[in-house]
Amino acid sequence: MRPCLTAVVLAAVPWLAGGVPCQSEWVPVQSPPPPARDPLAWRDPRTARIAIWVRGIDIDYAHSMLEWNGGRWIPLDPPLVPPGRYAAGAAFDAARGRAVLFGGWDRNALLVADTREWDGQVWTQPSATPQPSPRAFHAMTFDAARGRVLMFGGRGSAGLLDETWLWDGARWTRAAPGSSPGPRLGAALAWDDARQRAVLFGGLAGSGALGDTWLWDGSAWTRTSPAHSPPPSAHAAMTFDSRRGRVLLTGGFGPGVPVGHDVWEWNGNDWLPRSAASQPPPRYRHAFVYDAARDRAVLFGGTPTPTDHEGLDDTWLWDPTTGTWSRALPPSPEPRYRPALVTDTLRGRVTMMGGRGVAPRYTIAGTWSWDGRQWNRLPTTTEPTPSTYIQTAYDSRRDEIVRYTPHAPAQTWLFDGTDWRDAAPAHAPTSRLFTAMTFDSARGEVVMFGGEDTSGSSVLTDQTWTWDGTDWTLRQPAHAPSPRHVASLAFDPVRGEVVLYGGWDVSGALGDTWVWDGTDWTRRQPAHSPGPQSAHDLVFDPDRGRVLLLAGALLATASAWEWDGADWTRVPLTAPAVSTTEGAMAFDPVRRGVLFLGGLNAFGWVQPGTWFLTATAATAAAFGNGCAGSAGVPLLRGSGSPGIGAAFGFELLDGPPQAPAVLGLSLASRAVPLGPCTFYHDPATSLLDLVLATDRHGFAWVAAPVPLDRALLGAVLHGQAGALDPGAPLGFVLTAGLRVRLGD
Repeated sequence: MRPCLTAVVLAAVPWLAGGVPCQSEWVPVQSPPPPARDPLAWRDPRTARIAIWVRGIDIDYAHSMLEWNGGRWIPLDPPLVPPGRYAAGAAFDAARGRAVLFGGWDRNALLVADTREWDGQVWTQPSATPQPSPRAFHAMTFDAARGRVLMFGGRGSAGLLDETWLWDGARWTRAAPGSSPGPRLGAALAWDDARQRAVLFGGLAGSGALGDTWLWDGSAWTRTSPAHSPPPSAHAAMTFDSRRGRVLLTGGFGPGVPVGHDVWEWNGNDWLPRSAASQPPPRYRHAFVYDAARDRAVLFGGTPTPTDHEGLDDTWLWDPTTGTWSRALPPSPEPRYRPALVTDTLRGRVTMMGGRGVAPRYTIAGTWSWDGRQWNRLPTTTEPTPSTYIQTAYDSRRDEIVRYTPHAPAQTWLFDGTDWRDAAPAHAPTSRLFTAMTFDSARGEVVMFGGEDTSGSSVLTDQTWTWDGTDWTLRQPAHAPSPRHVASLAFDPVRGEVVLYGGWDVSGALGDTWVWDGTDWTRRQPAHSPGPQSAHDLVFDPDRGRVLLLAGALLATASAWEWDGADWTRVPLTAPAVSTTEGAMAFDPVRRGVLFLGGLNAFGWVQPGTWFLTATAATAAAFGNGCAGSAGVPLLRGSGSPGIGAAFGFELLDGPPQAPAVLGLSLASRAVPLGPCTFYHDPATSLLDLVLATDRHGFAWVAAPVPLDRALLGAVLHGQAGALDPGAPLGFVLTAGLRVRLGD
């Protein structure tokens, strides 16, 4: 978080510059999708984005929606989300531009029979009569030749189904084919656009997993007898590779175990195996959708074993040209609350460990580092026993992270940046929960205060301990804060003192401020205060020269405050997009700001993602107007957020199909009327002009990753795209302008 002052003043004496804090906001810098046991996915050819519908793991099966832009998942927040469910079916109706969702099991394990549609903005519920009977684990795809959504099979209230249904956007019609695949659930179904047939494979029947292949021509099912076939499986996933005219199949649950991720290609007559040496972990009930704009098939989520209650959150890309898998996104730390974050100033990274996860993995092992762009798991050979409620501090004098594990017997571990070792001190604090810890760089010692002593009967303590790199010492100050737990500590190097705020004692949450000078505690009496706080966090911001307090907030609005050594000042925040209860924060030495991870959301469930507090948020907003052509008014938009270090890009939508196009970027903009169009690109400050080509849907895309360089913060670019269009009055069309501000 930067102050509202010039960079020259800041570079000179940042903590003397001080100033009033800027209006700040939390922005996600890494937002992994939630784990998903049975995600639903479809591709909208108009936007060239893949959307996923992810069932939550909470008791309501609350859903998340995300879009894949080729580089990352973008969370969506639509109104009127359909009630939570699992084992539903979905397909994208390309004729009407809507995703169609049907059925599934609700939170009460009851089968449902409602039809829902998503137009890219809102969900609606058409009033369709008649409806198919309630069902789950049915297969759906879009029959492009006849403009109908096709649905087959599933599990109904009386058992397995072999029904074929068609949805035309207004009503469901049950088909009456002369022959049909047998009753089953979990079949894989995809539309083969090259041969104008729907392809169905496998599923689960009373006899076990199936390995048969059927084709639908709009009126009848025909069983084929290919020379080769994938192994029998249920809950596999299929998609159509439009560039090569092949149906792709991968994954599934075979006889007893999930099958691997060899990819099988259907060429209309036979299944052809394509084996890759390196594959995603086996899974079933996953999403698998071909991204025609980038020529990759995207695999997401799924269920690794029948006993897994959470699902997978990884994203993989299949390259049909090379026949190889690659992981699209780096592994993310498992969502957790009460993790420990600490800034390693020597290596310029944030280190994270511990925390409490989702059942049954309540304790989480592993040590992770944040490099300003992503999390990376460190390859340690020795790890402390996984534990919750640990405390850490970075000892800059000895270049090691000190970790205190509170559960009996209490342990002290040291991390040298590569591996852990047990310090085994001669003396140590007794086992205590919710203590507070920080490193006092002025005196070269770790300071610990308070907590809930659990060595005997649980009691709150007011003890102060210090660690000198070898052993713990119980200090005997003349004064001390009252016994408490869940207080927070941070060292203020500008004023050379440890700051303590708040916590919880027998009377409730506290709002007092104390400082430690290495010998004694002194209570401060500031004119302003954040008020009683528990489950909050403190961190020192070296660019501001202030201690930042982030108030713990679950249902209430979170707040942030700064301590300048004499008083607390509230930091203005926009409406929080992140819950700040039971998370952790640290100063990111690469991005130069406060990083936040974990915590509990407003429903008390573990919150995924990593957030950054900034006064320079990245934005991409349209300005001016575009002009219409044969396909309407084209649109230029950003692909993702133009944050430093982000995989940003530009997307051209609704352009003329299969036409030459150009994207121009300039530092400034201007407005030059050209008949019905307006030219906003400024050649005098032009940065580049890129030649593109739209696909058959009028879409084009180009990657424009933003370097992780803080000198770019606040830079503004202006973009506009145009395309040749013989059907337009001028023979070409132009989009409106796009103003891009590079930020966090």
